[in-house]
Amino acid sequence: MAFCLGTLLCAMEYYGQALEYLECSIEEYGPNPQRLYNVALCCYRLREWDRARDAVGQALELAPEFSKARDLSIAIEGAQESTETPYGGSVLL
Repeated sequence: MAFCLGTLLCAMEYYGQALEYLECSIEEYGPNPQRLYNVALCCYRLREWDRARDAVGQALELAPEFSKARDLSIAIEGAQESTETPYGGSVLL
């Protein structure tokens, strides 16, 4: 339930509220690549670079072939040097 609410809030661009539910989901069910990616995406949108980098890094440790996570990781590194957040990735359901 928390994951579903978190992904819905993220899709609606309520990133701060989405993080609360996504983190609750991770606490309750443990980390998985999709949950961690969604956390990283919220943090990216909130410009919380360190948290975003940590979450996407954990997602890639669990699933190195996860292309959306790789793309987000690259976007995070580039965004720190810019004022824009050009990554257009969407929340994963």
